[in-house]
Amino acid sequence: MHGRLLATALSAVGLLALALAPALTTAEGTSFRGFNYPTADCTPMQGTTQLGLAPQQWSSAVGLPLTPSGTPAAQRIVIGEIDQTANATAVNNLMTQCGLPNVALPVVNSTLYPPASTPGLEATLDASVVAAALPANASITMINTGAGSEPFYSMLVSAANACGFVFAGDPNVTLSNISKGSGFPDGGCIISISYGGAEVRAQETDADFMLQQLADQGVIVVVSGGDEGSGGCISNTGLNFGNGAKVAVSGIALTSGVLTVLTGSAHGFSVGDHAYVTLQAPGLLSMTNTVTVTSTPTPNTFTFNFAGNDFAPTAASGAASVGFGTLTPQYPASNPNVLAVGGTQWQTPADGQAHGVEIAFAPSLTHTDYVWHDSNPNTNCANVPTFPVSGAQGTGGGQSSLYAMPSYQSAATSVNYPGPAPGRMIPDVAALAGWPLYAIANYGLPVTAKQLTSNVATLSTPSTQGLDLGEEITVGGVGAPFDGTFVITGGSAVSVSYALTAPDVLPTPVSPTGTITQACNSYPCSATQFPWTQVYGTSAATPLVAVGIANLNAVLTAIGLPAVDNGGGAMDVHSILYDPRNAAAMTDVTDGSSDIFNLGGWTALPGYDMTTGMGVPNFTTLANILIARLSPTPTPAPTTTTTPTVAPSPVPTSTPTARPTSTPTPSSTPQPLGPASANPEKAVIAAPGIVILSAASAERVTPRTMIEKSAIRVKNAPVVEAKSSAPVSLVARGLRPGISYSIRIKGSETTATLGRTTSDSAGLAQLPVFLLTKPGTYTLEIVDSNTKAVSYVKVVIVRIKR
Repeated sequence: MHGRLLATALSAVGLLALALAPALTTAEGTSFRGFNYPTADCTPMQGTTQLGLAPQQWSSAVGLPLTPSGTPAAQRIVIGEIDQTANATAVNNLMTQCGLPNVALPVVNSTLYPPASTPGLEATLDASVVAAALPANASITMINTGAGSEPFYSMLVSAANACGFVFAGDPNVTLSNISKGSGFPDGGCIISISYGGAEVRAQETDADFMLQQLADQGVIVVVSGGDEGSGGCISNTGLNFGNGAKVAVSGIALTSGVLTVLTGSAHGFSVGDHAYVTLQAPGLLSMTNTVTVTSTPTPNTFTFNFAGNDFAPTAASGAASVGFGTLTPQYPASNPNVLAVGGTQWQTPADGQAHGVEIAFAPSLTHTDYVWHDSNPNTNCANVPTFPVSGAQGTGGGQSSLYAMPSYQSAATSVNYPGPAPGRMIPDVAALAGWPLYAIANYGLPVTAKQLTSNVATLSTPSTQGLDLGEEITVGGVGAPFDGTFVITGGSAVSVSYALTAPDVLPTPVSPTGTITQACNSYPCSATQFPWTQVYGTSAATPLVAVGIANLNAVLTAIGLPAVDNGGGAMDVHSILYDPRNAAAMTDVTDGSSDIFNLGGWTALPGYDMTTGMGVPNFTTLANILIARLSPTPTPAPTTTTTPTVAPSPVPTSTPTARPTSTPTPSSTPQPLGPASANPEKAVIAAPGIVILSAASAERVTPRTMIEKSAIRVKNAPVVEAKSSAPVSLVARGLRPGISYSIRIKGSETTATLGRTTSDSAGLAQLPVFLLTKPGTYTLEIVDSNTKAVSYVKVVIVRIKR
């Protein structure tokens, strides 16, 4: 991945260099098998190499999509971009190729800082990730703001407008309170922002006002934690000095290969410091780079080695800083009113350092979640001493120096990070950001000029177009009659031509909204013909979490339960994700580090840490837990039964696996649990392989009598019937409150410990989700950690009929 700084805003997005290492053959601590590709056509290919994940696979990594039982309240997901928007043609090409519904992508542009509306890779990635799991009765709106001096404020103003808020005054003139207008959706609005920059107060004051306004209205703002690890990152444009003490440059001189820099105030630098400098002396010198301080003759001068012809002292402009080498979180992720998203990878830290992300993906291999940290160069970070030759990239995280620790975080962090008056920590959660890659459709080339002569249209491009004669393209935003789908008949390295019967058009400049997008003759294409582009970073993880929350709210509101919001109450998104009662829905990441610049950093720990927060959410499991907890407590019926049946329903196949707290396979359509049964001792079948069951009738026995009684108790245990490869998610009822239980499963050829869970105050506990693909009868054991009493459930796996 190669991140980008746009003025002060980081865009966490990148492309794969197409020189691939072999697929990984081993992984330490493996815990799940890679998800299968949904179809042959939806298998990203370069020749015979599989390049990454298709939409259904990356959605499955967080337990998506969910299927509501009823009609959800209307929702809107607003995706914020700087100086670009999504290529809607490319997004829907991908959806069609992979058998997913097409989406509308209306754009709301900023009036505060008018943007360039060029479709770009960042926006196309964000929209593709959301579109792939867009829940029922939800829509997407893209917002596009210019970089300007306050890009985050401008973006948030535009986002509030796109959500349907109205302003008390003109936000272009003064800070204005917001209130819900008639266009605000009943089910709420979620904002996804894949941008950030080092935490600097100057750029945050007005944006903080808007974030507080949005939080006061309950709007969830999901923000990238950054791709620069634990350290502050300085843009190669010289516009972002991290948290360093920047001093102005007023003059320079060069003598015998030593450049002397005069600063307008005391610089405080020391010999050996790595100084980041931007210098301008018209006609003599223009540079932006990281240098090593060789001497400090006075408090207002420092020197470094520089090759060139000598020149006498002369006036110059620019700035210098050495304060970038400290642990610095990203903003706006560090604001306590947002949900900050970090990144994971499915390769070991050693593999990440050895191969970067240039590794083929094989779904048959086993993987686990590690902290994202690889060795690919990050062209953002000019403060790295080896810039631009090498560097690294990985999940952002750290502790704010500006914001106090919020109450929702203090309990989760007190053990790992004690200390007086700690600040807000990021991230809150994490999702896949490193290897394997997200495979989206090629987002297209911009068009700079058009002409039409003798029924041949020619479009110019700003760079080498890389297309071949006979390939099909979709042209959009250029204007009539040029827009449409055509076959390339000619052109040059920086132009394409195609047949078009229409009156001549003289060479004419084109606005930056026009694009040429590679297409195919008919969809779906062959896997090798489709124009795949490989992308990764927390820019992918962020919209994935945002659309996961939208799915969660869809299933909750569809059955009349309250939606998750950002209002600070019982349904506050932070409270829910940090709640230990929901731990079964979070995959805790315990291996890896975010120290990518050798500046110091954070390592993964059990529980909360400043690399991946509370872990990777599984929204299927979280939906099950919340529905079981929020549904009204039923009144017991006078009689019970413990052997329910499951209505048959076809479930697509997947790679055989048994994964604790796992996600469903990409081709499955997991559904959340419905309300609890009026009979508390009867298993309630809410969807194939997904049940609520009661353990209340199970006899508690001691370890001494367990063996002699277990055969009878297994025979009489409740029965859960599931289709092979369906994710099985159980909520045990009637357990002893506040007790830890270990969960085991046994079959004729399989014995596995699925993990542990803790019952809540009502005696409910979400059991680890698991998949069983070999038909047969299995015994699930729920073991009380104190008394060693065992409750049993028989799980009958039946083969899917084709």
